[in-house]
Amino acid sequence: MTQDSFGFLTADAIRFGRGTAAGVAAAVAGHGRAVLLVHGAQATRSDWLRRDLVAAGCTVTAFACPREPDMALVEAAVASARHAAVSVVVSLGGGAVIDLAANGAVATGPAAARLAAVRGWIAAALGGAPDAAPQTLAAWSAAQGLPGLGAMGLDSADLPWVAAAAAGSSSMKANPVTLDTDTLERVLRAAF
Repeated sequence: MTQDSFGFLTADAIRFGRGTAAGVAAAVAGHGRAVLLVHGAQATRSDWLRRDLVAAGCTVTAFACPREPDMALVEAAVASARHAAVSVVVSLGGGAVIDLAANGAVATGPAAARLAAVRGWIAAALGGAPDAAPQTLAAWSAAQGLPGLGAMGLDSADLPWVAAAAAGSSSMKANPVTLDTDTLERVLRAAF
């Protein structure tokens, strides 16, 4: 079996946890001054970062991601970035990978069909069976040197708090499956 070639480009830096926001604006400004700030549905949650970026000499174009992104939303973000000639993209929020792992176990109807397609893409790109796609992706990520949540500074005692915060986040509202805090905490522990 030959594997098709593919590329994987990830973030230059991922900051997670209490206290990690300090110095973010200066670090971003070091990469470029024209910034696309991608945030969730509630733009006010990112106001502090926008202010810090402007104070660091950046021009900020904001882009809302009020739901799990589809192609139309991705294309709109790209158009916004091109129009503003951005040199740096910063996102504040997250959750798509957790959504994939957690939703796969409980999805029904169209959501189950969509997740089955995504699992198929992962299996085609990385090998393995579609049903094992979350585990295959986790193993591939580890082999690429991507650290677990604990290695990135998250304290295991904070997992219940993080799960509760994630359950109430704007990106979670777009999930095709409702995830309770217990399920989210199990996903976080698996990524620890």
